[in-house]
This record gives sequence, C-alpha cells and structure tokens, in this order.
Amino acid sequence: MPVRLQNIYPRDLLSAKSYSPLRHWHLCYLAASATASSQHLHHNSKLMAKGDILKATGGALAAGAAYIGGRAYYQVWTAEQECRVYQRQSAEHTNVIEQSQSAISQQEKQTTELFVTRREQQQAVSKAEAGVTEAEKRLMQLQSDKEELDRQLQQTQKAVLAGKQKVEKLREEIQRRTEARTLAEKALAAANLHVQEAKANANPLQHPLVREYFGRR
Repeated sequence: MPVRLQNIYPRDLLSAKSYSPLRHWHLCYLAASATASSQHLHHNSKLMAKGDILKATGGALAAGAAYIGGRAYYQVWTAEQECRVYQRQSAEHTNVIEQSQSAISQQEKQTTELFVTRREQQQAVSKAEAGVTEAEKRLMQLQSDKEELDRQLQQTQKAVLAGKQKVEKLREEIQRRTEARTLAEKALAAANLHVQEAKANANPLQHPLVREYFGRR
C-alpha cells in the first residue's frame, strides 16, 4: 500500500530532496513558524516599534498564506501521486485480468480441441466398428457360400462317381456284347463251313477244292 505523505512530519521532508513540492511546503512552514515566534518575542519585550510590528504582522500573514498555499499544493500533489499509484495498480490488475482471460481462452481452446479430437476418435472408432461388423457379415456370407460350394462339390463328386460307375458298366456291357458278337461270328462261320461241306458232300463237283482245280484248268 502507498504511504500517505500527509502523515509525515515536516522534519522528515528535509530528506525527500527529490520532491520539490515537499521542500516548498517545508520552507513555507519554517517561515511561518519563525515569523510567529519573532512576533511573540517582540510583543513580550515591548521593544519593537510600531512599524516593525506591522512589518512582522504582514510577514506573518504572508507566511501563513504561503503555508496555506503550499499545503494545498502539497495535498493536490499527494492526490496526484496516489492517483498515479492507483492507476498503476489498476493497470497491473487489468494486466493480470487480461492474462487470466487469455489463459482461460487458451484453456477453453485446448478443451475444445480435445473435445473435437475425442469426437473424431469416437467417429473413427464407430467407423472401425461398422467396418468390423460389415467384415463379419461378409465372412458369414463367404462361409455360407463355401458351405454351398462344398455341397455342390459333393453332389458333383457323387455325380462323377455315378458317371464313372455307369461308364464302367457300359464298358462291361460293350465288352460282353463284343465277345458275344465274336462268338456269333465264329458260330456263323462254322455254320457256313458246315453248309458248304454238306453241299460238297451232296455234289462233289461243287466242292470248293474241285471247283478251284477246274477253275485253274
């Protein structure tokens, strides 16, 4: 807190050489005191002339007026100093308030950025969860498709096996029929031979050997 200068005694103002208003007020105070003391001594001794008394009285009045003016000037100067101190303190308080408001604004900005970052992270997590859910659905669909393909493959394998079995049966049937045809052809050839032999036996001239012989002749 600033020291109120009006509470300082005049003798303390002699050391405040940096303040010209204080020195002025102090000199006025000393002049008034000296004049008053001189007047008192002259009245007591009754040795002072009437002109000296008037001069001393005028000097005392002038000193009193100077004292009053100096004190008024001092009070104004003191008020100005206190006003400057209050202004400086007010400026310091204003600076502190502005710094506090700046810190609050910065904190609010950081808080807003944190909220934005958190919201973005939540959106990213939600998107990732949606992606995982979609991937799970796709995996389930692929699993279902695989099961369907496995079922179709089993059916195809069964059909191929059945086809192979049918082809094997057809091969066996073809072989059996081929063998039967071969046997039939052999039987037919043997029968034709028997027929020819029978005809030859009935007419020797019709025998193949005889006909071949006469044919060369």
